[in-house]
Order: sequence, then structure tokens, then C-alpha cells
Amino acid sequence: MIKTKLIAIYLLAILILSFSSVALASSVSIYSDLPANHWAYGAVTELIQTGIVQGDIREFSGDKNVTRYEIAQVVANAITKKDKADTNSKALIEKLTVEFANELQMIDPSLAKTGNKSSDFTISGDLRERFRSNPAPSSTNLSTTVANKYDTLARINFDDENFAPNLSYHLRATDTISSNGLSNNATTAPTTNSTALYFDRIEVDWKNDKLTTQAGRLSLNLGKNIILWSSDSPVDGINFNYQMDNDWTATGGVVDIADQLQSTIGTSVPSVNTEFYSVQYKAKTGLFNSSLAYLDVLDPERFTLSSGLDYRFQEYDWTTEIPSGKFLLHYESVKNVASYLPTNAETSGYVARLKYLDTDLQKPGTTAFYAEYLSMGNWATDSTYAVNDYNGCAGDGIGQDGAKGFGIGLSTVIAPNAKFNIWGYKLKPYDPATTGTLFTNYVPSLQTSLTFRF
Repeated sequence: MIKTKLIAIYLLAILILSFSSVALASSVSIYSDLPANHWAYGAVTELIQTGIVQGDIREFSGDKNVTRYEIAQVVANAITKKDKADTNSKALIEKLTVEFANELQMIDPSLAKTGNKSSDFTISGDLRERFRSNPAPSSTNLSTTVANKYDTLARINFDDENFAPNLSYHLRATDTISSNGLSNNATTAPTTNSTALYFDRIEVDWKNDKLTTQAGRLSLNLGKNIILWSSDSPVDGINFNYQMDNDWTATGGVVDIADQLQSTIGTSVPSVNTEFYSVQYKAKTGLFNSSLAYLDVLDPERFTLSSGLDYRFQEYDWTTEIPSGKFLLHYESVKNVASYLPTNAETSGYVARLKYLDTDLQKPGTTAFYAEYLSMGNWATDSTYAVNDYNGCAGDGIGQDGAKGFGIGLSTVIAPNAKFNIWGYKLKPYDPATTGTLFTNYVPSLQTSLTFRF
């Protein structure tokens, strides 16, 4: 009962504020130019970069005259895609909706109302079918078999961005079915594993001005791909996100990655606590964004590798992205500075990726193309338990042979909310002289997936 009353009071406050914002906005001409230093430029630029809306970043750099009405048209487009946006993008859309309420009222009154319903409970989800040939990669030119893997992933999200003042929650129910098989001279029968439906994300967010605190089972990404990517396998812990201004964001927290490790080996794993920090900068002009991240496994001795070594990672990650017209250049490097590593440890790695065009889940036929070069030492990142997510091509396991080589990929929208992806890699060992590797190259890796969202 108390919770219901709180929600009712909060919704009433939103309603009053929404009418107030429209009244105040009416004193500003909708065709007046937006000041060059207005925060909305940065917000719209971020929505374009994350793919929520399509547009030329240079149009919203603040260097040329843009009217409030022109910005509002972009906001109107973003509102229609709000259900597909992540938490940060939803917050930007809500903020923009309040700012341009008067303009939105003229474009489409229903959009102005939709944007202000920040307390709506939403249900969404996705279904993914995936095939992987030589994941890890585990097969080389000396192998007589090539491993294949199939998996089905089904997820349902339950989100309420404002179930109480300053509070939101995010729940996700997940079910998976996976199958392992061998091709060529296979002697082992394929195996199939399935999991019962379970909640792999149980997150509560508390927002207070510029600070957001996330607690529970979290979905976190550190850097872009290399050192921590828990979108598929959330981690338990707490994260603090502080928006210093429109350009700078600071993040820090402590999480337990045991569930991620356990999901790979299938047996119970003791707590493996990990601390992390990140600082991200996004230029107002949209010319680039960059981040510096740090991750430290605090108790590596609690998890022992098959080689008998401890799970030792103390990593620095630097990422930068530079958009240019229809292209996006992504570069990410990593360095593992943990102590007590083997003498043959290769601790550095990097990935350089070029992306051309972009996809829009509401526009069938839109396609994005990728080409990249990666170089990962055998101790640069976790290439065994997939705490990172680099298409499973960061090497054949921690402390083994590393990997370097080329990859190409394609993503295309085949129907509204349905996307097909295909990636291929041709790799070889990182440094055979250091590890004493006998093989010369890995069998090419291939990954395809078909994802439906609702």
C-alpha cells in the first residue's frame, strides 16, 4: 500500500512538472537557434553514437545553427525507440523530452506524453540462435577434428525506470540450450546441455543528481570488449557511476565474477572478488570518445587454472572511438601488470576495428560491415572463461598460445527487430618463439547468429 501511494504521488509530481515545463517552454520560440553550448547537442550526439537514432554527428556539434524544432524532431524519433534503448539512453531521452516538450507537442502530442512516462513498467526480450565453428579457437593445423557449438538463448527483461522516487529496477529471466559437436574424424558423440529458467540479472539503481548507484546482479561492460563484458553473464556486486559533466563520466565498484567462471566450467566456483575503475570522455563535437579502465582480481588464489596457476589479472584498458562520416574507427589496448605471472607470459594486446555504416532494427535491409586486426598475448586477457567478449577469438586459453590475425564481419536487419550476424577470423599464435608453439595457425573460426527482439 505504501509503495502504491509513493508511486501515485511521484506520478502526480511528474504530471505537474510536465505541464510546468510546457508552460515555460512556450516563452521560447520553437524556431530560435539553440545556443552553441547547450547540453542537448551532447545528448543528441550520444544517441546517434549508440544507434538509437540516425544522423550526422557534425550537424549537432554546436558549430552550425540548429533550431529547437530541428532538435525536437530528432528527439521525437528517439522517443519511438525508447523501449529498445539502454538505461543511460532512456535517461537522455527523458531529459530531452522535458526540455523540448513544447516543440514535441506541436510535432505529435502523443510523443510528448510518451516521453514523460518514465515510471512505465516495460517487458522486452530477445531470442538468439548461434552457431560457432572452432570457438576459443581450439583447433589448429595439427588437429584432426574441428569443434562446433550450437546454442539457443532466450531472455525476458522486466524493467521499471521509476518504481519509487530515484529508484529503478531491472530483472532478466534467461534460459539456454547448448550443444557441442565435432566434425571431420570425430570420435566423441555430441553433448547437449540445458539450464532451467533462472534470473541472471537482478539489479536495483538509485539515482541522485549526477550519481547512480547500481547493486545486485549487474550487467556491466568495462572498456568495450576486452577486460570485462557481462551482458550475457552478469556479475554480483555494486557499481557507482558519476556524471561529472556532459563530457566526463567516472565509474567504480567491486563485483564477484564467480558466476561467469562457473558458467564456463559447469562446477561451483568460490567468490572471486574484482575491483574496477573507469573514466570516460566524450567530446562535445562528436569527433571522438575515449576511456581508461582498470580491473584488479583481488583474490586470484581462490580460483586455480587447469595449469595449476592462479587466476591473476590486473589490467589497464584504453579505448578510443573516432567517427568519420559513415565510418567508425575503434581501437582498444590492454596490459596485464599482475605479479607472479609465468616467465613466458605475454601480457599485452590490442584490437583495431573499422566499421562501415550502421544497422537500425526498425529498418530491414540496413547493414553494417566490420574489418579488424587483433593481437592478444596469452596473459593479456581471459581467453578461457570468456569474462571478456571478443567473439571467442582472443586465443586458445589463458597461458597458452595467444592469437593474432584478421577478422571480418557483417550485421544486417532481415526484418523489424530481427538481425543476422556473421563473423570470420583467420588467426595464428601470438609469439611461437616465446611459448614454444609447434603449430603455425589456427583453423579459421566462424560465428553466425540470428537474433529476434521484442
